[in-house]
Order: sequence, then structure tokens, then C-alpha cells
Amino acid sequence: SGPAASLVGARHMTGLDNAVVSDIGGTTTDVAVLDGGRPRLDPEGATVGGFRTMVEAVAMRTFGLGGDSEVALEDGALNPKILLGPRRLVPLALAGMAHGSAVTSELERQLRAPNPGRMDGRFAVRTGVPDRLAAGLTGAEAKL
Repeated sequence: SGPAASLVGARHMTGLDNAVVSDIGGTTTDVAVLDGGRPRLDPEGATVGGFRTMVEAVAMRTFGLGGDSEVALEDGALNPKILLGPRRLVPLALAGMAHGSAVTSELERQLRAPNPGRMDGRFAVRTGVPDRLAAGLTGAEAKL
């Protein structure tokens, strides 16, 4: 699997026998331990749907936060909470590389504005998904 391979790759790249390894993917972050040059194992296996598989597996914790997970503030709250996912977004650096000055010139304009806007740093890219399949958009996003 990817996370188990990350442990082997981390050992190879660093030469460390003992380490905590974090694999940040697109949708999740997996954390596991190298112990004496080998992945630490859990004899009761992974937890799937709240149940233990009882098949020995890499001892790993997985969190639903990845490199393209949406990070937002709760709307309409006096003390807003930070919300993580479940929507995925294209990282701004990747959008800038893919769309060049269309992104960078708009970011520069936003930086010069006297007040920050709620949608600063957010861009819409038509993906080809039919409107009838679009789901989870806020009112402002749907209007855009």
C-alpha cells in the first residue's frame, strides 16, 4: 500500500532506523512508526468501519486532512471553528502553475485591495462536470 511503502521509502531516503513518518496525500495524512528499521505492526490489524480486521498490519493512524483538503472557517458563527474537508480543492500553487497570469494577476489585485474579500484566493475552473451532477456548492459558488 502507499502508506506502508512510505515507511520503506523514508528509511531508504534518510537511513534512519527509528522515526515517526508522516505521509501527506491528496485526501489523508497517515502517520506510522519505524522501529529498528521496520514498520511497527499491530497484531490486531487495521480498523475498518469500527471493527478490527484481526489480520496483522502496519500500525498507522489516518486523518482526513490531505494536501488538497479544503480548510475553511465556519460561516455565520461568532467564534468560527476551523473546518477540514471533505471537499477537495486544487492547491493555489498548482493553479498558478497551470493557469499562469490568470491566477497571479488576480492575486496581485487582491493584495492591493484596501480590504480582504471573502473569496480572495479562490478561483473557479470549469471541469466539464454537467450541472446536474454538481453537488455541495454554496449559494455564492453556484451563482459564480
